Amino acid sequence: MKAMYSVSTAWQRILVIGFIVTTFLLFIFSYLTGNLYPLQIVFFIYAIHRLRILYYANKGRKKGLHPVIYSDFPSITAVIAAKNEEDVIENSILSIMKSDYQGFFELYVINDQSTDGTQCVVENLLPRFPNLHLINRTERPGKGGALNDVLAITKSSIMAVFDADSYIEPDFFTKSVPYFYRGKNVAGVQSKVSIYNKDQNHLTDLQHEEFSEFVKVAQSGKSYYSGAVGLGGNGQLTIVKAVKEVGGWTEGHLVDDLDLSIRLNINGYNIVYQDVVTVTQEAVSTFKAFIRQRTRWATGNIQCFSMYLPSIWASGMSLNKKIDWTLVLLVSTPFVILFSYGSTLAVLLHAFIIKSSPPFAFIIFNQLIYLGYMLYVFWQSGSRNPFKIIGKFFWRYVYSLHWFIVMTSGLWKSLTKKKIKWDKTVHIGKGG
Repeated sequence: MKAMYSVSTAWQRILVIGFIVTTFLLFIFSYLTGNLYPLQIVFFIYAIHRLRILYYANKGRKKGLHPVIYSDFPSITAVIAAKNEEDVIENSILSIMKSDYQGFFELYVINDQSTDGTQCVVENLLPRFPNLHLINRTERPGKGGALNDVLAITKSSIMAVFDADSYIEPDFFTKSVPYFYRGKNVAGVQSKVSIYNKDQNHLTDLQHEEFSEFVKVAQSGKSYYSGAVGLGGNGQLTIVKAVKEVGGWTEGHLVDDLDLSIRLNINGYNIVYQDVVTVTQEAVSTFKAFIRQRTRWATGNIQCFSMYLPSIWASGMSLNKKIDWTLVLLVSTPFVILFSYGSTLAVLLHAFIIKSSPPFAFIIFNQLIYLGYMLYVFWQSGSRNPFKIIGKFFWRYVYSLHWFIVMTSGLWKSLTKKKIKWDKTVHIGKGG
């Protein structure tokens, strides 16, 4: 087994603090001196990166990236890690068990110390499906530990991970597995995610737009040029041998999917994205639950930033992936806020206060790239009404304001060593 990459906790904090100080000084220098060049150069690099993603996402869409034809059907072990999911687990199991996959297929439900009726619901389904298994855990709570329990006993070639609120179509595996044959050393396939309760309120609709459109464009573009495609917590398929080689899932990590993605790439494996079939899930419907969930994600992303950035550049992965992961991990920090709002602020400062450097056209170019990226996503989603598109622009900016809250909280927890409590996301299901 290859060594896992990490750095000491002290070094992690130094790296995070160093980035924060550098970013702060960059902003102070830019806005106090009136010299916006340093800030806009940073924005320009990120803008070009976005432009590149758009180019390859559109190229892939026009070309039509259909999966290759294959004759063998590798064995699959699907896993659902569940804690207090009695309201949704049955429908999720039934949707997965309807699979038309011709190869060997089994499903493990890991009951992670539930205190509700989750165990009873699954036990009632066991007689109906001989390839359905239940494991009741009593120690090491957490998704990473649950997945590692199955990793240790599975004889399958592929492991598929789903959340307890997942829904898939019968042909999900039949159409997803061929993507492992798309290139060399493909160890992961991430599927498109959509939201089934998108019409519940405006917040759930914005999350659906984020997952099914914005993430789709970013992931498909990177997949086309063999960049840093990330695995998600739902709808991911991985090669068992490769996951074992990099040490399995990191137990206790807040974003085990991102963590595994980076380690697979560091160890020479590739991940691809597919949007031919979709996994649907439930979005959180209240602002409080949304902030709680995103704070956990933000804190986990900062952990990956501090743990793996040096190892990424020391590894033998392609330059494409190194640049991608660097920008991905920087965006996981407050840089996403700086780009979204700092560029807009620069335009306003130049228009009303600062008249010197850089040229106004340079600032406008950076902002237009960001706006053009959003416009492309809206257009591809079917939006044609100009008034609706303007409304989408407005709500996308408002939606991204949540990063101010979650990144501030995540940074504080990371720097003070305070562990974020894993608050259970409550699922109520389609009928809730």
